[in-house]
Amino acid sequence: MLDDDCNVIGSKEGADNYLKEIDQHPGMFGVFYGTLLKLFAISKEVFALQDYGDGKVEDGDFFEDILFVNTLEKKYPNKKFCFSKYKLGEKSNNFNDENST
Repeated sequence: MLDDDCNVIGSKEGADNYLKEIDQHPGMFGVFYGTLLKLFAISKEVFALQDYGDGKVEDGDFFEDILFVNTLEKKYPNKKFCFSKYKLGEKSNNFNDENST
């Protein structure tokens, strides 16, 4: 996952290693930057475990990043892995984005 204003930075090797780590952890979720959804990865299986209810993101009806990650960590601690950083990252600036959720 990445915010819509993110740009991935780093090397092809870093990106390849990132993807390999996802493949090495099937059925899990991966944390890259703590509780941020920047380079966060989640399997379809774990995503399906979480109830999202009805509503609209714009109306604040869904989890904010920190709450979402913390909820997954609390409910499914055995399904979490942490990425090695390699030579990969992201640059973004959503502080002045009025449409940011």
